[in-house]
Amino acid sequence: MLTVLSDYLIYVVLIGIMIFFSFFFSGVETAVITASRIRLEHLAKTGNAAAGRALALLDDLDETVGMILIGNNVVNIAATSFITYLATTAFVMRETGLFVVTAVQTMVFLIACELTPKVISRAHAESFLMLSSYPVKLLLAVMKPAVKLSLLFSGFLKRMFNVTESSRAIVRSREEIDTMFKIGEEEGVIDREHHVYVSEILSFKDIIAREIMTPTIDIVSVELNKSIRELVDVFVATRFTRIPVYESRVDNILGYVFYRDILRRRSVKNIADIMNKAHYVPTTKRIAKLYTEMTENRIPLVFVVNEYGAVVGMVTHEDIAEEVVGEIQTRDQSGEGLITELGRNRYLLKGRLDIEYFMRRFKVQIEKKGFETLSGFVAYRMGKIPRTGDRFEYDKYTFIVEEATDRSIEKIILQKRKKRRRISGQP
Repeated sequence: MLTVLSDYLIYVVLIGIMIFFSFFFSGVETAVITASRIRLEHLAKTGNAAAGRALALLDDLDETVGMILIGNNVVNIAATSFITYLATTAFVMRETGLFVVTAVQTMVFLIACELTPKVISRAHAESFLMLSSYPVKLLLAVMKPAVKLSLLFSGFLKRMFNVTESSRAIVRSREEIDTMFKIGEEEGVIDREHHVYVSEILSFKDIIAREIMTPTIDIVSVELNKSIRELVDVFVATRFTRIPVYESRVDNILGYVFYRDILRRRSVKNIADIMNKAHYVPTTKRIAKLYTEMTENRIPLVFVVNEYGAVVGMVTHEDIAEEVVGEIQTRDQSGEGLITELGRNRYLLKGRLDIEYFMRRFKVQIEKKGFETLSGFVAYRMGKIPRTGDRFEYDKYTFIVEEATDRSIEKIILQKRKKRRRISGQP
């Protein structure tokens, strides 16, 4: 009796070992597909031996994948055989019982040996591959004959069906591109400015409407009850092709009017008769998705609303396009950038520059206290609407008010402070 139980216990242990190896092979399979060669090469250059072994596995990708597939199939078949043996001998199960065991086994293997290792490996591909590189290397040596045989057979099939493979290296993610530029910058091949430009393009998906919108205070709009003559005067004075229309308050925008609609319908009496309905989006709307929606629905502009439903800004189709293909920084209609470099570590900034963008661009941490723009931060910091020439220091920068009115701060000069040098002998 004890001998029989010990035999069954051995099979249970063997099943556990097979499940572990199935987990291992599935994780390695995902790691070799998703791991970034660029990151591994960078780590290998710093002397990381595990990264060097991982690169060797990627260099012999056919053999590595072949070993993984053979190993995974062997352990899965072995585990199935052991489970079936236990079900038919230890528990004397018939057809119905075997069906239940098979269903449970399939679910366990799917979750424990497929989904779980692949999710973990995809999230930490380089680390997983480096950690498993040594045992994979040993398994490759042990299974080399079987792997070589499988490669010969797969090569025969490729020739039979005329399958060709591209040897071109593929960059798979924005993170990998960013890593390439970081390494290039560290090695002096790429300058900082170009790296910043590429990073801005890569972060396109992360930009939200609030960061590129034209604030309400800068929007030229007309009230709904104005006459067509007054509306025409605004068009002539601004030379804009579209003018937003509000009712009662400037943050209650109902729609917008095209200048061409006035020309086409000269007999119109009221603005409401030619007004196009406004489209609203939240401040947190990602502009990548917004651009797609505006393009598909032919919407030229949208109005950004806060949590209370008040309009806080406007985004046009052109604003988003300029964010991608312009000079990286958002620009206003005069073409003057919100950020202008005056010299080494000295910049001229527009007051309406988004504070989130400012923090990312200049690597400054600011606790937001109800403001969304740089001018709001300056006013909060000084406790008033400052006058031209007022200044203060924050973090590693000096902020100087270059231009201000009674109501707002238009321009700020940002100057990076020089590090104070210690005099020899001072503590």
